[in-house]
Amino acid sequence: MSSLQQRITGVIPAAGYASRLPKTPCSKEIFPLSVNVGKDHKSENIQIASGSLLTHLSLAGVDTAFMIIRKEKWDIPQLLEDGSDYNLNLSFIVTPPTSGTIYSICKSLPFIRNEIVLLGFPDIQIYSENPYKPLLDKLTNSDSDVVLGLFKASNPGKMDMVNLNHDGSLKEIEIKPNDTRLTLTWLIAVWKPSFTKSIQECLSDLKTFIKHKKIYLGDVFCKSIEKGCRIQTYKFRNTGFIDLGTVPDLKKGRL
Repeated sequence: MSSLQQRITGVIPAAGYASRLPKTPCSKEIFPLSVNVGKDHKSENIQIASGSLLTHLSLAGVDTAFMIIRKEKWDIPQLLEDGSDYNLNLSFIVTPPTSGTIYSICKSLPFIRNEIVLLGFPDIQIYSENPYKPLLDKLTNSDSDVVLGLFKASNPGKMDMVNLNHDGSLKEIEIKPNDTRLTLTWLIAVWKPSFTKSIQECLSDLKTFIKHKKIYLGDVFCKSIEKGCRIQTYKFRNTGFIDLGTVPDLKKGRL
């Protein structure tokens, strides 16, 4: 648990179309990966794609997590129900199709204005027992508004590539660059209410100045720096991950 006084809440954007995958029999967030056998060698449970994230959020002290879904994804709440299998309260925000992750996150803003937020993606498997803990520790013990969890990028042309200042703070983000010397990408984030309050303003500014271009959460992070937001980072040096939103990694993730 973090020593921060505000309640810790999870936000899980899951309103996408899984466009990088062929047709699947269910939403990718609940795609079955393996069958886990209990210590008694009798009980069994199916490990699903989003199970790792939900476990990590629970271990980090999240009481309630909001998963943003489209109405076509009713199979997710049917399976996950209230989240009690993961020792947290899971609530679902049903939205029409959005223009991207940042717009899905905006659907949760009325519920998270005064919370410490832990952001995670349900199709990202991070091979760490409790990846949010070092980020929360850094958020607690600094004046940072946001802390990003950084990993060595597996496919820079499909990721947010981060450029850092000498003190490890975020300088800029190159989004899905065709060519880059940067090697790190961010996969998880934690932030204070100060950043939550700035999201809508930053997004509004970006809509004004960026025409005919998709706006990403990375754009909002960079715009918030211009407005005085302090974004620090934590590097996971020997921690692997898999992006289950792609066919090659989905094959790796299935055991």
